[in-house]
Amino acid sequence: MSEQEIWENVLKLCQEGITKVSYDTWLKDTTLHALSNDEAIVITPQLFVSQWLASNYTDLIRDFLKRVTNKHIENIRFVTEDDLDDLESHKVN
Repeated sequence: MSEQEIWENVLKLCQEGITKVSYDTWLKDTTLHALSNDEAIVITPQLFVSQWLASNYTDLIRDFLKRVTNKHIENIRFVTEDDLDDLESHKVN
């Protein structure tokens, strides 16, 4: 299953588990950038959304990722496109 398919399934579970307003406000415009054995990187449209999701939905998303992938993802990072660009530029090759 691709990362896009995984995230689509996670988002479907989120839609069933939270209100439509919450989903539309916080999760609708997110994407899964990367998934490894212990980390997921989720792209959000704004820093405030990243911070809010980290504070309020990390456990929920971790649970849904486990349901979809059958893996325990310990670390979930919510980042903006700009944060992602910074992460990519600081990678050591």
